[in-house]
Amino acid sequence: MNVKQQFDKVGKYELVGEIASGGMGVVYQAYDPFMDRFVALKLPKIHASASDNEDFERLFYNETNAASHLQHPNIIDIYDAGVVDGMHYIAMEYIPGGVTLKRFCHADNLLPLELAGQILIKAAEAFDFAHRKGVMHRDIKPSNILLKNDREVKISDFGLAMLIDPDMVDTQSVALMGSPRYMAPERLKEEALTHHSDIYSLGVVMYELLTGHAPFAAKTLAALTQQILTKDAPPPSDYRYNLPDSVSTVVMTAMAKDPKDRYQSMMDFAADISACFKDLSVPVDGEAVELRTEQIKHLSLFSEFSDTDLWELLRWSDWLEVDSGEVVIQEGDVDNDVYLIIEGRVSVVKAGNEVAELKRGELFGEIAFLAERKRTATVVSKSNCTLLRLHIKQIEQASKSCQIQFQRMFISTLIERLVRTTELLAKR
Repeated sequence: MNVKQQFDKVGKYELVGEIASGGMGVVYQAYDPFMDRFVALKLPKIHASASDNEDFERLFYNETNAASHLQHPNIIDIYDAGVVDGMHYIAMEYIPGGVTLKRFCHADNLLPLELAGQILIKAAEAFDFAHRKGVMHRDIKPSNILLKNDREVKISDFGLAMLIDPDMVDTQSVALMGSPRYMAPERLKEEALTHHSDIYSLGVVMYELLTGHAPFAAKTLAALTQQILTKDAPPPSDYRYNLPDSVSTVVMTAMAKDPKDRYQSMMDFAADISACFKDLSVPVDGEAVELRTEQIKHLSLFSEFSDTDLWELLRWSDWLEVDSGEVVIQEGDVDNDVYLIIEGRVSVVKAGNEVAELKRGELFGEIAFLAERKRTATVVSKSNCTLLRLHIKQIEQASKSCQIQFQRMFISTLIERLVRTTELLAKR
């Protein structure tokens, strides 16, 4: 039984519905009739053990003390805190329609690079403000970074925060709490912490937001800890082909094992994020992806694709504008890219002779799907063309749904080509 089922009100706050639940606490949407506004009300779980309740009280004390130092447009406001009938509560800013970054840390639901960069810059600047006020967050993870409908960033949950002044907050009692997946090596080793530990955690968030994969994954806490302490994470570009080297460098610098090798401040981190995203040669924003989705969704090959599948396919692909007479594939080259004609016509040439003309909605280079081998023909554009270049190795990292639809599309193309070849042979 939860708090809402037992109580309609906590003090002056009228409970509306549950927003989120954690290990010890629950956050409800509640109405404050005195201020005529909705708030997010954090309460302990009703069936928590005595020790959990003590931990909640410590986290409660941490959060209210830390929040008293932080008034920033990208940090959740704390309106009120207190105890009613022995129950602690914190009343915070309510974000209508808000979602956390956790929603966008999956390979089948990644944000466009430009938008991800903007979000990360705002988050880094907010954490820098907290650091300059003497507050380390110590629990930076996607679920603690909220987005409003307009994509405005809001940092939440300073329950594990540590203030530089040890007299102002109990720092030791919560030292080992948090999410190990985002903890810096020095924290796992229980060494002294600095703001560099927060920088590491935001680096892990950046890795997941850009790739949809965790840098380290294991079935047990011991194995995960060992990886974080001793292994280097795969480069983010292993999961998302179109990430520039500069972006990967920023992520890996933030996640350096040794704090001295990380950024010296969150503002340094934010500055490099800004610089590398500004240098993206073709930043694909949400509007561009939507436009391109509309251009391809009506092609027969994509008839079974959902919009989500199409968005993901576009993330693993290049959008090319090719001039008439330009060689797209050269006979004898080795690669495994497949091309889809969005607009225009191309000529397939062998030994100097045209063997086929392909038009809008048709694939070429599809043999690369089966094996990486030398190209057996040259493909030249016969008009100005718009092409979608599909990277097979990267699509293999896509969601199961996207992979299944791509394989269906590929098999359909092979069957059609086989039928054409059979008909031509029959006429000879």
